[in-house]
Amino acid sequence: MAKPGRTRRSLKKNIYIVTEGTVTEPEYLEQLRELYKTDTYNLKIQKHRKSGNNPARLLAKINEMIKHDFMSGDHAFVIVDKDEWTEEHFDKLLDWSKKKGCYHHIVSNPSFEYWLLLHFEEGDGVNSRKKCDQKLEQYLPGFQKHLDFNLTRTMVEEATDRSKKRMREKSVEDIIQNHDSNTNMYELVDCILLFL
Repeated sequence: MAKPGRTRRSLKKNIYIVTEGTVTEPEYLEQLRELYKTDTYNLKIQKHRKSGNNPARLLAKINEMIKHDFMSGDHAFVIVDKDEWTEEHFDKLLDWSKKKGCYHHIVSNPSFEYWLLLHFEEGDGVNSRKKCDQKLEQYLPGFQKHLDFNLTRTMVEEATDRSKKRMREKSVEDIIQNHDSNTNMYELVDCILLFL
């Protein structure tokens, strides 16, 4: 029975997400939500308008988001780009994600757009945000942060396979420390697939 003054939460599991990006990531996640729509989970995306969200700020946002409603079986994700931040910026985020198996950090190097690029190709030879954007432009002419294409499950599966192949025998810490171009965004996709 629910405590007085509190409503009962549905049996759906929640996936809580905060992102560094204010345009591309939320638009992608909205498409992902529609693509894998089901009655078994809620994708709760923290939307904000400010840029400059460093890993510590994002961690504070996710902790605030999950403070009162986080239950067994829920997951929490923080999605951040590597390009602007040092290893020290990531320390608290890495520690947080090690506390519980349901806390996750997604790091894309050089940026989230690298994950988008993996929907179209292997992503080889990308060593900067500029190079990533140039390659992405080949598939999405005129790309300016907004997603002007319709995501398909096949595209997501190919990006997941490509990223996992690149991550073989590596960790997220390798993306942060060694500046390897990659992303572990597939972890969020895998989490969603668990609920289907």
